[in-house]
Order: sequence, then C-alpha cells, then structure tokens
Amino acid sequence: MPDFFKAEIPHELIRKLIFLPKKIRNKVIRTELRKAAKTVATSVVSEAPYDKEGFDSHQPGLLWFTHLRNHIKVKSNPSKKRGEIAFRVATPTRDELGIPSDAKHYYPAAIEYGSLAWQPNPFMRRGLEKVRPMVESRLKRNILAAIEREARK
Repeated sequence: MPDFFKAEIPHELIRKLIFLPKKIRNKVIRTELRKAAKTVATSVVSEAPYDKEGFDSHQPGLLWFTHLRNHIKVKSNPSKKRGEIAFRVATPTRDELGIPSDAKHYYPAAIEYGSLAWQPNPFMRRGLEKVRPMVESRLKRNILAAIEREARK
C-alpha cells in the first residue's frame, strides 16, 4: 500500500556482519527486522480507523470496518532477490474482513488512497512516518548489539 520502508545498514555494520557465519548473520538480521516491523505494525494499528459507536455486525459490508485494526499483521515477505530478508505490515484479507469475494473493492485500499465515496485516510503511511526515525535508530543499535553479543560467544 504505502511506500516501502527500506532500512539501510551502515557500512561499518556490514563490515562487522561479514565476519559472522551466514546462519548467525541471517538470524541477527531477521530477528531485528521482525522487531522493527512489529513496532511499525503497532503504530499502523493505532492510526487505523475504527468504529467508535459500534456497527451492526449483521449489516453486510460494514463488518470489515470493525475488524480492520484486529487483523493488521507482520508477515514475512518472500523476496525474489537472493539473500534478501524482508517483512511487511499487511492488511487483512477479504475473508478476514468478511468482504464478499464478488465485491469490487478492497476497503483498506479505499481508505488509504480514497475513493469516490471517501476522502483518503492514509493510516498506514501515518503509522510508518510516526515511528520511522525511532525504528531506524533502534534497528541499527540493536543489530550492533546483537553482533557484539554473538561475537562474544
């Protein structure tokens, strides 16, 4: 949906990562990236719209609105590039939201980008931008700490 958040690893960390065995290097990076993605997901959930009054869950087409926040998850993102490790913050599927399979629209995208009926409400972008600086600095700090921890073993 919104822009990808690519964390650039500084050259000094890459130089330190090279000296670790590949299995341990991937474990360190995967663990820290998942933690960072969970932080972003928590922020996205806090920005996601929800119904304060309580929609009638039996009214077709409105059940999805009450479930959007509950089903935002971190998923592993299979990469086509060899050696790339990626995670993504994913919105729920149509089934999870209770959207009929023959419906024309995917409601989370309509909320994020807007439609003829709704103004854009970029909750995913806001959630990402709110924590981006903190996640970048924490990711670098935690990877460095994990490298030092693994090097001491």
